[in-house]
Order: sequence, then structure tokens, then C-alpha cells
Amino acid sequence: MLVGRYQGSLIQPMAVTDPLQFRDDLLASIYEEINENMRASDTKRDQVIASYIVVLGATIAAWKDLPQWRELIAATTALFGLATFVVATQYRRWHWIYSTSISTYQRVRSTKDALTLATFRNAWNASRDPVSVWRLMDPREGVEIVMTYLLAFLSFVPVYLLMTENGWGLASPVSGDLPPFLVDAVLYALALSYLSSRFAKRFRSFATVENSWMYRWLKEPPAASGSGSQSSSKGILRRLNAILDPHVE
Repeated sequence: MLVGRYQGSLIQPMAVTDPLQFRDDLLASIYEEINENMRASDTKRDQVIASYIVVLGATIAAWKDLPQWRELIAATTALFGLATFVVATQYRRWHWIYSTSISTYQRVRSTKDALTLATFRNAWNASRDPVSVWRLMDPREGVEIVMTYLLAFLSFVPVYLLMTENGWGLASPVSGDLPPFLVDAVLYALALSYLSSRFAKRFRSFATVENSWMYRWLKEPPAASGSGSQSSSKGILRRLNAILDPHVE
């Protein structure tokens, strides 16, 4: 029988004698690709954060030797820190999408259900844990939120340097140098982490990810714009599902 194998975003035709084995191999190949993408995404995130830490360290080390350029250097580093946090938030979103997709594919692989969008939607909903923004900010929920707090804290350092250089600062019930810094840093980190968690929470719905490459192959290509390869992929998937479940159209 002619079905296919997954390659990139398409299913390429190939001869298959065991549809169930092919189904498992197909899901396994996409599962491995999701794993690779998650590792690559996490590596890029770590590289961006490491770059900011290097710039921040250089700024602190040269701070005493920059009396005429302090405001400019501090403002530039603060903007770099904020940009790094935004980029890291994007990577946090993808880490969560990839990790949930991995659980989703594991659930689908453990069944013999037809490979339809509804099957993956149900598996996604069963894999995710509906939580509030406040729970997403709980450090006990995983290393991702801990890294978010740490990066938000580090991104506040140049902001605080700029504030002290201009005599700015939040009202604090404590005196000295370190306590006011810690108060301001904690408030700043909480504010950024809250915004990051609100952004990440938007992607807990399957509707926000079903058009990504991990699930797009399950969807019917548009009649007018669908390429021959897309139509072929859908035809292969339809034939496979007809074998797995004759009731699936």
C-alpha cells in the first residue's frame, strides 16, 4: 500500500505494509523534530542572555571610569536588558509550546486514533494544565519562571544605575544602599514577570498553535492555493486514517 513519510512540513509517498507501524514512525519523526527545535530554541535563548550578562558585567566593571558617559552607557545597557527580556519571553513561549507539543504527541502515539486535528486538540487539552497567571509566576512551577525572575532582576541593574545617577528612585521605608536597590529590583522583576506570564498564557490554547508546522500538516490545504505536494500529503493522510478508522472522512 502507498502511504507516506514525514519530511519537513509534508508527507512524502512511500510503500508501507504496516499502517500502524508507519503511523508510529510518522509521529516519532515529528516528535524528534520538535525535540530538536526545543533544544535549538533553548540554546539561542541562553546565548542571548549570556550576551547581556557580558555587557552588564563590562558596564559595572567600567562604571567608575565613565564619569562623563554614565547616563548614556546605563541607558543603552538598560535598553539592551529590556530587549533581552522581550526576546527571552518569546523563547519562553516557544519552550512551553514545544514541551506541550511533546506531551501531545506522546499521548497520540499511545492511542490508535486517526490522525486528525481533533485528535491532537484533545491530546493538547489533556496535556496542558489550565492555570492562572499567578500560578505561572510561581517559582515552584519550573526553571523557566525562575530564569524569567533572574533575567528581570539583572535587567534592572542598569536601570538602577541610571536612577541613582539622576537621583531617581522609588519611595522606600528602608535606608542605605542595598535595601532600596533590593526593594526596587523585586518590584521591577515582579512587574516584568507578570507581563511575561500574561503573554505566555495566551499560547495555552490549541487554537493559537494549530497553524504552526507541528500541526499544519493535519489541515486541509486551501482549494485555490493548495500546491500539488500539499494535496498529495493530505491524500496520503486520508488514506492512512481510512485504514486506522473507517469512520473518518
